[in-house]
Amino acid sequence: MVREEWEDAAASYPAQGCLLDESSGTSFHEVLVHDVKSDAAGARFSASLKSTFESFDKYTDKCVGCSYIERHSKRILGSGVVDADIYIGIDFEEGVSALSISPWDSIYAQISTTTIDDSTCGPRTEQGASSEKDIVGQIDELGYWSPGTTPGSYIVYGSRVETNSSGDHHWRDTYAWRFVNKQDVRLVIDAVDFDTWRPLAPPWTGSLPPPSKGGAHLKLVASLLPLPSSSSTVLPKATKITFKLLKSSAVPGIAMNVPLFNEALSPQDLQFEQTRNEGLGMVFLDKDNVRTAPGNLYEFAEAELSSFDSGAYGEVTAEAELEDGSVITARFRDTGDNPMRIPKRARDSYVAEKWLADHAAGMADSADDENLAGGAGDGHSGDGLTVYEEYRGFFAKGTWFDTHPTDVDFMLVNDTNGWRKADIDSGILRFASASNLKVHAEFATNDLEMPIDNTDFDEVKRIVNLHPLTEGGRHKVDQHAVVMRIARNSQTTISQTYGGPNTPRKISQIELSQVPTGDKLVWTVAHELGHSVNIPHHGEGGMEDRYWAFQPNGSYHETPNSTIPTGNPVILKLEDTGQIFSPGVSTAVSVSTKLQGLGSGDETCIMRYPVMTGIHWVTEPGVRYFINPAEPFGVSFCVDGTGKTFNSNRTYPNGSPRPSRHGDAAPGRGNCMHRTCVNDFYHP
Repeated sequence: MVREEWEDAAASYPAQGCLLDESSGTSFHEVLVHDVKSDAAGARFSASLKSTFESFDKYTDKCVGCSYIERHSKRILGSGVVDADIYIGIDFEEGVSALSISPWDSIYAQISTTTIDDSTCGPRTEQGASSEKDIVGQIDELGYWSPGTTPGSYIVYGSRVETNSSGDHHWRDTYAWRFVNKQDVRLVIDAVDFDTWRPLAPPWTGSLPPPSKGGAHLKLVASLLPLPSSSSTVLPKATKITFKLLKSSAVPGIAMNVPLFNEALSPQDLQFEQTRNEGLGMVFLDKDNVRTAPGNLYEFAEAELSSFDSGAYGEVTAEAELEDGSVITARFRDTGDNPMRIPKRARDSYVAEKWLADHAAGMADSADDENLAGGAGDGHSGDGLTVYEEYRGFFAKGTWFDTHPTDVDFMLVNDTNGWRKADIDSGILRFASASNLKVHAEFATNDLEMPIDNTDFDEVKRIVNLHPLTEGGRHKVDQHAVVMRIARNSQTTISQTYGGPNTPRKISQIELSQVPTGDKLVWTVAHELGHSVNIPHHGEGGMEDRYWAFQPNGSYHETPNSTIPTGNPVILKLEDTGQIFSPGVSTAVSVSTKLQGLGSGDETCIMRYPVMTGIHWVTEPGVRYFINPAEPFGVSFCVDGTGKTFNSNRTYPNGSPRPSRHGDAAPGRGNCMHRTCVNDFYHP
């Protein structure tokens, strides 16, 4: 409804008594608009009013010799929208309809008025005031009706124009309305196996060409169904059903790792593939839109959405154009939401609902607070990977895998090229079992950006969550993998974790000596991996390579190495009995020279050096003790720093004191199970 009022008037008056040159004028224009819209969300009544009024009175009083002019102005301006009720009655026999619209609330326009008095005989005065007025109103109209184009639909309509005048004041009312009753049909969008579906990415090296086929496919179904309140037995059909991808994530890459050579090549995470949708009889418009073929009537339609990222998320909807030309938008079957969230997920999450329920119930996408079992670890929770990052997952040698937010994960690139594979694999397993870490050693060298050598501490390399989503705290820290390689020099006897002990971020690489084999290599691998999760030795030093040279007279001299035949005379004893013995040959030995050194502490711990074959106690400078049998290689991480067997003080069978071989761990050392830390957020 539009109501327009206007007036333009002017007048002058002859002289009368003292009054001369008397005149007046009025200018007025006002437009009031009422509009009503109704859809599935309800009826909304909008109103707007714009009004301007100007008037003046002018005269001269010759008796006092003064001229006067009085001006009046008024401005009214306002608009708003309120909910409303619409009542429509139809007289099927007479062909008429009745329309009644009742707004639920008021809409106020602001009124400002100004009065100005000017006089040649006095000061100018100005007065103003403000108020407001309600501009809504009940609408009651009579009109007509006609059948709609689909079963059970009706069209009510009407229009009228009225014009009137009173002197110089004119007004015109224009009414027009058309309503179609709500169809007894709804469009429901769903997907096949939607409750358990999750996105997956196709394998990709990060270089040309980007993948053209998705890694997982979700069949969408949009169906015309009766409304719960419908009594109609015949439902209208759609001339067209369109599926629309309203939003797709565009996180770089296809998973958390795999270097990108050109980020611009990274595919959109969710797409409609042309071939797959044309195979369903759909018309492919672009990667975000597909529709049914023209010329048919549809009760349902199917389309297929493909994922190109294992952490993809987005929103999709469908629209149906019915036979009468009206368009309805789909609602999701469970919640009635529009649009439908892909995958099935909570509003504040990008992680599939089923995956969360299975692996991270009650956890936010940004959480990184898992802990090692049994209270292990140094008190720093998490593994540097958020729930979303563990869900999005990783590619290793072309195979995708996810991790679980209840595990503390450790990422390892085993770049040993299959050398002594069984022993190295056993060492990795020993480390995993002892630490309670979930070790992932499947990565190839092209799955991450690798260091050049042991001097390459560039922290931009080795990042496993290389392609982060920072929104909502879904990325906490650049978490790094540890690289393990074989030492290039085949004569190197020492294995080393460069940058350790520390968290993976600070470890350039682990280098394994080519010398050890068998169980010693198994222990070496586990030991060096311990350094890469911030575990130090039980102590430092206290181990020297020496040579016990057999002399012609049957005695022994201790020398630095086999090239020096004579040195300091020593008496050899068996450490396990205290008895003097002579092996009868020269022997190379590794001698423990102090307590609380490398061999100290819990005898079963991986971080203790078990390679000493002799002991030099300072209390017996001329005596050396031979260790036989050899000390065992550690298989666990200790929970304190004390020796339990040969590293504790005991007695020999004859009751004499048998000192600790290497002593307890040095102060602040040992207790290795409670020193473990994988999370690169800590220990900067």
